Amino acid sequence: MNKDFGDEVVKFDVHNWGEKLDDYQSMDLNKSLRLDNYIRQDVFERMIIYSNGEVALCCADDNGFYKMGNVIETNPIEIYNNKIFKKYRKMMIEGRILELEHCKICTIPRSRTLKGKD
Repeated sequence: MNKDFGDEVVKFDVHNWGEKLDDYQSMDLNKSLRLDNYIRQDVFERMIIYSNGEVALCCADDNGFYKMGNVIETNPIEIYNNKIFKKYRKMMIEGRILELEHCKICTIPRSRTLKGKD
């Protein structure tokens, strides 16, 4: 790891991206933070690539809900500009994150905001 290259380790509080937890409401330490105008930097500045080349929508998409593409088979620029990435970026810019499946109940943005990581 090299901080000069932007490498860092970030610990998140309990999160519920994709509704993975049955009773996350009782565990959500950051529920008072609103996300109405939140813009998730993952879909603008980062590309999460698994070791098999598959690209995730964001850092929490470890289940591969979205088949974004594979950098071994497709140019990463084409993947970055695909329909799903464009939709999520547009809706976040418009302040509509709470309308996005998976994002609307994800607690990672609030955790990142509190830690000053986005």
